[in-house]
Amino acid sequence: MAQFSERELFETVPVPRAVATLAIPTVISQEVTMIYNLADTFFIGQTGEPLMVAAVSLVSPWFNLLTALGNLFGLGGNSLISRMLGVQREGEIRYVSSFSIWAGAAVTACFSLASFLAREPLLTFLGASVDNYGYAEDYLLWVVAAGGVPTMVSLALGHLLRSDGMLPLHRAHTAFFCHPALRLYRLSKSQRGNGVVSLSK
Repeated sequence: MAQFSERELFETVPVPRAVATLAIPTVISQEVTMIYNLADTFFIGQTGEPLMVAAVSLVSPWFNLLTALGNLFGLGGNSLISRMLGVQREGEIRYVSSFSIWAGAAVTACFSLASFLAREPLLTFLGASVDNYGYAEDYLLWVVAAGGVPTMVSLALGHLLRSDGMLPLHRAHTAFFCHPALRLYRLSKSQRGNGVVSLSK
């Protein structure tokens, strides 16, 4: 695919071609998120313990809210930055970027902390039983509580990089977060001596 400068991409390149140029990295980044979820289930499935797999399935909808937060601040900032570039207000873009990242990180930190503090009623609401509660609690701790802010910041950064037409940096960002995640997984020991396997987010 032909390479365009940031100005060419937003000012002279035909709209269908510009959309395609920007859409492909977006699709790839969403595929990476899907692979995260599949790989988590795959690694945990290697233990042969159905209760662990059930715990991942129970917590996954709550984890998806982190994706929603990343899209909320990332796509919101993306849209505003694109409009500011269109009216030649480049000097104010750094404020939008800073707000998107720091406000998103603060909101996500509150979300992660609240999720962990309210884990007992939350996991009961999500459908955890006595048998899989310990596994679900471990998964919630590592993936939502500990990994919430990095996950949100990763998604938001990808959207913000794309808003400025910085596709090489966006591709490098996607590869940086994808490669370690597909190779490494973390084993957190539960009180029963068993482990819950999870990708390093």
